[in-house]
Amino acid sequence: MKSKLQDTLFGHIETPTLFGQILKLQRKNKKLSIKSITSVHLIGNRFISELENGKPTARLNKSLEYCISIIGLDCYLGYKNIPYNIKMNSIQNSHDIGNILRQHRLSQSLTINDMHGMSVLPMRLFSDLENGRDCNLANFFKILTDYSLEFVVLPRNMYVGDLYGA
Repeated sequence: MKSKLQDTLFGHIETPTLFGQILKLQRKNKKLSIKSITSVHLIGNRFISELENGKPTARLNKSLEYCISIIGLDCYLGYKNIPYNIKMNSIQNSHDIGNILRQHRLSQSLTINDMHGMSVLPMRLFSDLENGRDCNLANFFKILTDYSLEFVVLPRNMYVGDLYGA
């Protein structure tokens, strides 16, 4: 029987805490210990532990690298409330995210200044992330809310349309 957390794996993630829980679940499902990962990969056990416990200041790029390359999950960004098989974009790093954010903003004829005016976040954060610069997970999830985008994590090689039988 699947847990509620496993069901969440097939939907969007809105917080660093939920992201960390899903990473931990996937690591345990693959029967990997933190020690076994750190002995093979150039990543520290403290980082893994803090990430899996939802540390909001964990770096986005390093977190994506852990998620994709080590744990074996695929990450996507897409528009909220639109079927996944229509508007999901695979992401690997903050450069991919920046391109999607910029494309989404421009499709709505908005400027960075407009985005800043609708948010409590600093304007530089919008600009930095759109230009592919790294940020922390808490800011990443806040930015996605402001852009009306969602972050989806799926098991490797699962087609995003499989989420809703598309």
